Amino acid sequence: MSPQTHLQVLLAQQATIPAQAVSGLTLAESCDKFIASCRLRAFSDYTLISYQRGLKDFIQWCEDRDIQRPEDVTPRHLNSYRRGVFHYRNKKGEPLKHSSQMVFLTPVRSLFRWLSEQQLLAYNPAASMDMPRIRQTLPKNILSAKEVEAIIAEVDVTAPLGLRDRALLEVAYSTGMRRSELADLNIQDVNLSSGWILVEQGKGGKDRRIPIGERACLWLQKYLLDQRPYLLNGQAYDAVFVYRNGKPMSADKIYRTTHNYIESAKLGKHGGGHMLRHAMATHMLEQGADIRFIQTMLGHEQLSSTQIYTRVQDNKLKEVHSQTHPAQVKRHGVDRVL
Repeated sequence: MSPQTHLQVLLAQQATIPAQAVSGLTLAESCDKFIASCRLRAFSDYTLISYQRGLKDFIQWCEDRDIQRPEDVTPRHLNSYRRGVFHYRNKKGEPLKHSSQMVFLTPVRSLFRWLSEQQLLAYNPAASMDMPRIRQTLPKNILSAKEVEAIIAEVDVTAPLGLRDRALLEVAYSTGMRRSELADLNIQDVNLSSGWILVEQGKGGKDRRIPIGERACLWLQKYLLDQRPYLLNGQAYDAVFVYRNGKPMSADKIYRTTHNYIESAKLGKHGGGHMLRHAMATHMLEQGADIRFIQTMLGHEQLSSTQIYTRVQDNKLKEVHSQTHPAQVKRHGVDRVL
């Protein structure tokens, strides 16, 4: 038998060999301990909820196959689960996007890596688990500065929640904060006199300090002084953005509020708060801001995540070049390509 053939045989055998038990925990107990560990490591609430949902689905899948303990899970089981996620169809009969598949698969891979690192399993059966490759796509429906102003103008500041909504849109566009970060923003995180905001425990559990524009500061100050106290009605909440009953707004509510104003503007573009985040980054790059400054504003750990906006700017550059360069072919002139 050749060395290559021998290796293939060993890999095939390993795919069906369960990891040896060390802890004796059930799969559900292992998941609970893993989530507790993530909480101690200051994972965000969003990540914890996503992991819990993903692991709940995996546990159910295992129980349907009489798999009760983590050591009973083999690489073949995990690849079977991955294929099931790949072939899953939503209510519309559409396959899951790669990013949505990762929501199911990432918690499982992380669970078995953690069990192995903690020596609760003899080896990691998910070490060779194939994961979907996420393509970096350009943000869709990028808003122009004029379109952003049209959206903001949809807010009736005389309405009961008008000042709150105007301040929300202004802060979102000025800072590029995520909806979860806006929901977590507290009074003590805002310094209007100096024009800075502290984003605590943003994505990845990291703090960052970012500037806020003068106009956004003015609207935020007006909301904090003239409307927020009446919404609180004596309640002691620290959240900047609150419901009509004074309780902190959720990230989903912030998304719906932004989405409704975008729809109301009738621009033919659809989305939520992330459109203002994309617009902020794109508009600042067009005005000459350094890419690393944008990276800090957005809270991106990797510069590559921010560089996607330079591709949006490239598209704009191509459009301007086509419209203005004298050597371009004229559609209705005497110049022709022979």
